[in-house]
Amino acid sequence: MSALYDGLSQIRARFDRLQSRERYLVGFGTLLVAGAAIWWLLLAGPIAWLAQAPKLHARADAQLASMQSLAAQAKSIQAAPRVSSFDALKALDVAAKERFGATAELRVVGDRATLTLKSASPQALADFLAVARTDARALPSEVKLQRNVPNQSVVGSPVSSTWDGSLALTVFAAP
Repeated sequence: MSALYDGLSQIRARFDRLQSRERYLVGFGTLLVAGAAIWWLLLAGPIAWLAQAPKLHARADAQLASMQSLAAQAKSIQAAPRVSSFDALKALDVAAKERFGATAELRVVGDRATLTLKSASPQALADFLAVARTDARALPSEVKLQRNVPNQSVVGSPVSSTWDGSLALTVFAAP
């Protein structure tokens, strides 16, 4: 504590020896450095956060809209009449044949259906999952998919990837 006091008293003694114009400049410089430190430590962060607030607000609004859409989908699925196991499995079979043709095989054991895919397009897979959820009341319980990206022969040409693997679905249908 005394070392700090000695250091401060030396600084005060040097300051007292300065001329009045130099004291004014040192005081102004000290005030300027203190103001910059306060700005940097206390104000810059909140001001930057406020600048990002509209973007964060828009992202939160988009998430809210997405959640409301999902809630509306869930309510419509809950309100829909329950389908029998036979109808649910038939809907899965029809959806698989329509979307994948001969590149997919659907096997059913009890309330579990396993779809084996070979070179399935991403859009066909997304469409199948949407139909499985809404029409067949089936949800994926196990997914083992591998993405296949062909070699790009022409630079700049669009690359269409495909999926191989298996997809196990649990059917939630009326008995």
